[in-house]
Amino acid sequence: MLSAMARQEAAENIAAAAETLYVDIPAGAALARTIRQRLRSGAYDRQTDPTSFAAALTSDLRSAVSDLHLRVAYEPHRDVSTGPAQAAGSPGGARMMTRIDGRGASEIARTNFGFDRVERLEGNVGYLKLSRLVPPDLSRATAEAALAFLANTDAVILDLRGVPGGSPELVRLLLGHFVREPLKLLTTYDRPSGTTEEIWTPQGPAGRLAGVPLYVLQDRTTASAAEMLAYIVQRRNLGTVVGETSRGAGNGGNMIDVGSRLSFFLPQRRVTDGPGWEGSGVRPDVPSSAADALSVAHRAALGLRRTAALPVD
Repeated sequence: MLSAMARQEAAENIAAAAETLYVDIPAGAALARTIRQRLRSGAYDRQTDPTSFAAALTSDLRSAVSDLHLRVAYEPHRDVSTGPAQAAGSPGGARMMTRIDGRGASEIARTNFGFDRVERLEGNVGYLKLSRLVPPDLSRATAEAALAFLANTDAVILDLRGVPGGSPELVRLLLGHFVREPLKLLTTYDRPSGTTEEIWTPQGPAGRLAGVPLYVLQDRTTASAAEMLAYIVQRRNLGTVVGETSRGAGNGGNMIDVGSRLSFFLPQRRVTDGPGWEGSGVRPDVPSSAADALSVAHRAALGLRRTAALPVD
């Protein structure tokens, strides 16, 4: 049960963080104004259940600014090892976290770090199904093993249908396997620091899958960092996106601990090269229903596979 003081502290921490850190300054002011007005009006006076309180805050934030990333979550079982790392510069007791996934490391491991299936389809077409983009500090070994399995295929289908997002760092790692030289993927602007950052593929040897036709599957629930991957594949001509228009959650951010095991996801970064996908989603190169996307991509891959090297006499 949340006390009145706990509710007030969390709401004020959310308002202050939005006001000073949200990626769009006028929108951040609107978020802060909305939460403070709702607090003063007594809208949260009966919200003693933390889950209901988090839902009410999320609803109010999204009513003020249409940003699908805005959310408040109650995380009673949050792994303290993934909790607050440093003061974020946000007022009050709000502290930035180093992760956006409230699950503990052991729970994430039991999902195989989001790597659901890897297999070789008919015609030597590789297939990789993901359920979440887990940061490489946890998922690197599994990711590298999956990509090694696909190294000798003639085309690759990367299935992001239903993926709600996750780690941009895993996006970098995955795409690094499909390029021969380091490639700039995106440029982003970060409001807290007032700086822009270029996101590149990791330094290292040429990707084992460079030159292999790549197909990315998405649906209307594909979001956030998963959309980032599809967007980059399109803009950098790395492959073909198949399926439905994605969800449209384009502003990146971090979880902020606002007290009482309530966490606030606050978008603080936006893409500055190209239109991005905030609000609009990534439109597929080849439209298809979600159910048919795999068969559509597989048929296309069978017709456009890596040319096998001819034997030398």
